[in-house]
Amino acid sequence: LINTDRYTVADLMKDQGYHTAMIGKWHLGWDFVFKEGKASDRFDLKNGEVIDYSAPVTNGPDELGFDYYYGHCGSLDMAPYVYVENGKVTAPPNRITVNHDYKGFWREGPTASDFNHTLVTPNFVERAQNYIEERAKTGEPFFLYLPLPSPHTPILPITEFMGLSNTNMYGDFVMQVDWHMGQIMDTLEKAGVADNTLFIFTSDNGCSPRAEFEELDKVGHKPGGIYRGNKADAYEAGHRVPFITHWPNEIKAGQISDATICLTDLFATMADITNSKIPAN
Repeated sequence: LINTDRYTVADLMKDQGYHTAMIGKWHLGWDFVFKEGKASDRFDLKNGEVIDYSAPVTNGPDELGFDYYYGHCGSLDMAPYVYVENGKVTAPPNRITVNHDYKGFWREGPTASDFNHTLVTPNFVERAQNYIEERAKTGEPFFLYLPLPSPHTPILPITEFMGLSNTNMYGDFVMQVDWHMGQIMDTLEKAGVADNTLFIFTSDNGCSPRAEFEELDKVGHKPGGIYRGNKADAYEAGHRVPFITHWPNEIKAGQISDATICLTDLFATMADITNSKIPAN
């Protein structure tokens, strides 16, 4: 879905001496290897072929500027449900799972022995914390891309947050994400790098109707605030998203900007911060 010769933000940062990592949801394509199969083969027979989970997974983040990656492909509702680390599936599927719940829906598909849908976000955050701790010890700069599968569907808050928001499961899920961001901030501070690390929190689109807006209305909560619409439409609640930065050494706290920005601006911003020249193409 993205050409591997495309120059990415990760390429830019790597060229400037940063160690680069992607931990989380990778929705830009990668290639599994397929082999001939038969009806008795487990889980994923399709057009006479099955995925060879022992074979390398190619055209992933490692070919687009990342020194290290660990994640799953597509959304958390798209099979196969396996983790891939640096081009290798961490565990092959050993069962089929499906969830028909409207909020927690995921499609039927092969699921790895180490894959628990509800625990995917906590797993990514814990690995991100470990990465930050390890890189901070080196004293060298690092660039971490942490695309969480939450609060995207399936809406699956962990037990500790069920009912905690006094809204519904989506509100609980958002609270969980907020708590995880606190974990990341705590890790940066404990590692001694929070003041000189640019921490950006943002999203790719507005709230999905699977959050059940009518339920949220009953408790006075509107995910889009004063704006109309939702994910997948052209109205502002569909594409106006949070953009929060924390960088004590460079950004004064408490500021609010009315500038219109887009996530594609990140590339030019990182080039400016690192005094890099943007390639002509």
